[in-house]
Amino acid sequence: LKTEKPPIGSYYAIRVYLWVGMLHDGDKQKARLLQRFAPMAAQTTEQGVPPEKVNIATGKTSGQGPVGFSAAMLPFLQDDEARSVQRQRVADNYPGADAYY
Repeated sequence: LKTEKPPIGSYYAIRVYLWVGMLHDGDKQKARLLQRFAPMAAQTTEQGVPPEKVNIATGKTSGQGPVGFSAAMLPFLQDDEARSVQRQRVADNYPGADAYY
């Protein structure tokens, strides 16, 4: 029997926030999606960094997401101050020329 995996969102889920943030402001679904995923914006703002993992059943978070998570969150975050914090994190930890991935 296969054991059920816990309902964890992490590396694969981060692109959802990027895509939602990149939707055209005129898209009828953008406001609804921003509202649906608002807990991630709140958590990122509260922690100062996006969480590495989120249990989607309980909302419990763990770890600090890598700097790439901060970059992916920039279009998604609607609060200027929260965006500024993440932008600064990216600038302070910008990958070197040898960082292919």
